[in-house]
Amino acid sequence: MLSRLLTRGPLRATAATIAARTCLPATSRLLHTTAPRLAAKVSPAEVTSILEERIAGFKDHKDVDEVGLVLSVADGIARIYGLNNVQAGEMVEFSCGLKGMALNLETDNVGVVVFGEDRNILEGDSVKRTKAIVDVPVGKELLGRVVDGLGNPIDDMGPINAKQRSRVEVKAPGIIPRQSVSEPMSTGLKAVDSLIPIGRGQRELIIGDRQTGKTAIAVDTILNQKQVNENPDPTKHLYCVYVAIGQKRSTVAQIVEVLRKFGCMSYSTVVAATASDPAPLQYLAPYSGCAMGEYFRDNGMHSVIVYDDLSKQAVAYRQMSLLLRRPPGREAYPGDVFYLHSRLLERAAKMNARTKKGGSLTALPIIETQAGDVSAFIPTNVISITDGQIFLESELFYKGIRPAVNVGLSVSRVGSAAQTKAMKQVAGTLKLELAQYREVAAFAQFGSDLDQTTQQQLLRGGILTELLKQKQYSPMATEVEVVTIYAGVRGYLDKVAQKEIPRFETMWLEHVSQNHPDILKAIRAEHLISDTTEENLKNAMDEFLTINEFEARHAQGVRLQLLDFETDAKQIEKLTILANDKCGTKKWRSMLSTLRREAAEDQRVVVTFEQSARTRTIAGFLWFSLNSSREAIIRDTWVSPRRRRQGLASDMVLHLVVFLVGSPALSVPRRRRSSSSGGVATSGRVGSAAPITGGFLAKPELLSLQKLLAYPLQGSSTFWASLGFVRDPTLPGCLKLDREDLIHLIQTRA
Repeated sequence: MLSRLLTRGPLRATAATIAARTCLPATSRLLHTTAPRLAAKVSPAEVTSILEERIAGFKDHKDVDEVGLVLSVADGIARIYGLNNVQAGEMVEFSCGLKGMALNLETDNVGVVVFGEDRNILEGDSVKRTKAIVDVPVGKELLGRVVDGLGNPIDDMGPINAKQRSRVEVKAPGIIPRQSVSEPMSTGLKAVDSLIPIGRGQRELIIGDRQTGKTAIAVDTILNQKQVNENPDPTKHLYCVYVAIGQKRSTVAQIVEVLRKFGCMSYSTVVAATASDPAPLQYLAPYSGCAMGEYFRDNGMHSVIVYDDLSKQAVAYRQMSLLLRRPPGREAYPGDVFYLHSRLLERAAKMNARTKKGGSLTALPIIETQAGDVSAFIPTNVISITDGQIFLESELFYKGIRPAVNVGLSVSRVGSAAQTKAMKQVAGTLKLELAQYREVAAFAQFGSDLDQTTQQQLLRGGILTELLKQKQYSPMATEVEVVTIYAGVRGYLDKVAQKEIPRFETMWLEHVSQNHPDILKAIRAEHLISDTTEENLKNAMDEFLTINEFEARHAQGVRLQLLDFETDAKQIEKLTILANDKCGTKKWRSMLSTLRREAAEDQRVVVTFEQSARTRTIAGFLWFSLNSSREAIIRDTWVSPRRRRQGLASDMVLHLVVFLVGSPALSVPRRRRSSSSGGVATSGRVGSAAPITGGFLAKPELLSLQKLLAYPLQGSSTFWASLGFVRDPTLPGCLKLDREDLIHLIQTRA
């Protein structure tokens, strides 16, 4: 009966249809080809078992893709219809191969930012979900590479075979996994490590106007980690991630070249989203770089990441938000721009050693200000998020104080917890002395009388400011910084001329490294200055000062400037001489009376002569004709080639001697002899000053300037002896002229 049923047409067609609809081609062929034979050879039980087996093995192999259509595309923003189940931050792929990220999830469409050139996307193109949040490759395989905001290599060094990938947007560590910052991260910059210390796991903002050295501080910090990574202990190594946001390609190439030149790319990764890249990549690059740095943090290692700079990321985010029709707020930034930076910087942390392997991620964000305005929206936001800021000033930069750190506005909220004990010992009073210097410097410019304590504060502040200067690409080890600052805070530089401080520093470090390397080793190993080490430092400094000579610091006071006398006498500042060759007799006589009225008494003054003999004569006459008690140092910085062998210009000294009135005290410094020419070197070191007292010629105005300039100008090695100058044993290196000799000199010359 069954065989007849199977051979009938309707049932045979039905069985074939069922087999076809259930995607069982083998069963279909079996029923078509062997149905007549089944009636004779196959039992019903066998047919039932075959059908059951085939039906049980049926699997649906269809891949369901959620696909949307492009409604519009412009300015890097695509509006997509469909994709109802897409997630915020999910990567989507266009039919042309470009990728984008879904940011706006609206009721009737999805706003997608495009990671690339949107000209290749057309209206009506299909867009499909990838069901993956944006992620980037992470791991040590990225060290030495330059990648874009999505982690793709752009350095022509082949693919990156990273074993791990990580999402760019992850939640920041909570309170329990964290640990307080206690381990220092040395930048190699004296001004930063001593005054604004940075610890591993800290977030320290670098803020300032354009072209003030913000990137230089960050790059020097990366260069300084080379000596840190030479430590045989791998737990001390510090890996670096530099994120360039919105910069020129040439600038990024220069930074990469510097890192390669100094051998720092082996522990560094550069993430570049340049100015020519789309705004979404500039927005995403900091998060991508942070994910790369978090790999080291979460695996018990240490890393530092530089965001250069977050101002451009905020601008890119504002552009995207406005194009996505999000409501603007202050300065046209969207309302969540604070969250943009807070969720990024909160990922920098020092992790708990017991539960999270003790790794750390240090963040150095950079913010560019406009004309020093730190009260703008983005600067105030980031200042409130970070653990301190290094404030750079254009005025200091143009004065040659580099790094141009404003010590008053810069602060580290971690403080001395991120310093070694050795640095604490030498830098403890440094910030106080610089603060006192800034306080009294504002009053000193008015030329008012200053007591000895105030003058000492001005002296020490100027010395320390000069000492904290540092050239670019020359970071220092911590122990070298300690011995350098030690010389300044212990007063060894107080008697050294300010222009000699760089040479002093170079020679002092060379002396210590060559003759006393045990001092540096002790500080490096113990991280403090023990009593033995301090005693060795004192002995080394005494030895250094014994075998080296430096130009002495001149008397404290106001430097008389020789400028054009093309101004009204009322505009002349106190203790300032303005003179040149065009200065006539009436003008300098008027000026003389003005100075007599306005000059403060008992003021010590440095007179610098830099122009012709006639100008020097006029300036000297104006100053030394004042009817008050003065003490001054004459320093001649201009000597013509014709008179180079005459040493200190004899004509100037003669003119000053002739025109002395009242009772000024004149100190004439003696120049050292040149070993090559046998004469007196014009650039030699100046010793202490010998006083010359006098007070003659009640009417010096009667002598004409022409007659004065007609005096003999000879100046040989015996010239000073012929004038009665003798060496004063109480004042080494000086020349002395007694009162009687001065009287005789004036009488014979007049």
